Amino acid sequence: DIYATGIEGVVEQDWGKMIDYANKAYELGYMDAGVDLGMAYYYGNGVEEDKKKAFDYFYPKTTCSGKWASGWANYFVGLYYEEGLAGVQKDLRTAYIYIEHAAIIGNATAMVKAGVMLASGEGTPMNYEAAVIWFENAMNAGEADGAYYLAYYYSCADGGNDPEKADKYQQIAADMGHEIAQQEIEQGVSPNQLPDEQ
Repeated sequence: DIYATGIEGVVEQDWGKMIDYANKAYELGYMDAGVDLGMAYYYGNGVEEDKKKAFDYFYPKTTCSGKWASGWANYFVGLYYEEGLAGVQKDLRTAYIYIEHAAIIGNATAMVKAGVMLASGEGTPMNYEAAVIWFENAMNAGEADGAYYLAYYYSCADGGNDPEKADKYQQIAADMGHEIAQQEIEQGVSPNQLPDEQ
């Protein structure tokens, strides 16, 4: 992981070294290294992009591995089912199950995604109250999109059209570094665009 991100002034980012060390760790039975390898193949970092190979690394670290399950593995497997990637049959219900499990494990990105799916009724019955809970959890876990989705929710009719709450969460999102929220505040406008529509 150190070589994947680098440490300024200490270690330079080096995808090749990250892949080498992750492969060695995986061969020694350290299954978490499989998640790192899965992400490398998913995005094509240090290796040629290969969504099928990435899935093969992610899947063993999902819900089937019990207490050793990985939030990121569940999240990515959920995306495979949501989008029908790499030969995986599109199945929104299954996608939601994996993403919700990732959120329960504590993955903040998955918390936002679970909230979005609940708010839109994608793969699960529409439930705004549950969506708000996931957005709040994501925000509390440091995910700026969680705060921004709360701002968006409270700025529209489904959220009761509560400008005071919308402004509050827009400011929280901006303070957390959310660029769109920052731009909206500079322009004096309310949250009016979902983050994944950018």
